[in-house]
Amino acid sequence: MPEVAALMKHAKEKIKLSFAIDSKKSLLKRIIDIIEKRWMKQMDHPLYGAALYLNPGKLHPLIRDDDDATVGQLRGCFLDVLARMVDDEETRAKIDAQSLDYEALRGEAFSNKMAKNNLETMNPLDWWRSYGGRAIEIQRFARRIVGLCASSSGCERNWSRFEFVSIVVFV
Repeated sequence: MPEVAALMKHAKEKIKLSFAIDSKKSLLKRIIDIIEKRWMKQMDHPLYGAALYLNPGKLHPLIRDDDDATVGQLRGCFLDVLARMVDDEETRAKIDAQSLDYEALRGEAFSNKMAKNNLETMNPLDWWRSYGGRAIEIQRFARRIVGLCASSSGCERNWSRFEFVSIVVFV
């Protein structure tokens, strides 16, 4: 998702450059509003944030870069999804405690040198299978979240809408 968000930001900047003429400012606003509305409706979901939080190759570079605001937002998404998906209070508490060890790369499960070395090189599912076994509750939860397949139906709807915008703009 970070790559998709970055590409969307880049696309919006390109669109803004295309409409730099003052006479097209109102049209630009309408187009950007359509894009923002679709983005918020389809992509702004806590599940994506939770999946990013549980992707060690994406989370830990953010932590190293001291991007506390983003890490906090992702942790909030993770906690929202955890509360919705895990009914058992004891299991939820274990996952929450283990998530702090995962985030800080400490404890028996996550302080392993190989786990740290493979953060960014391994597929997240493989990483959790390899190194999450000593924190079995969060491992199961992470594999469940990270392994979810995304549906393309939302993308299809977006592309149809974006195609309509381009027809209206350029005709």
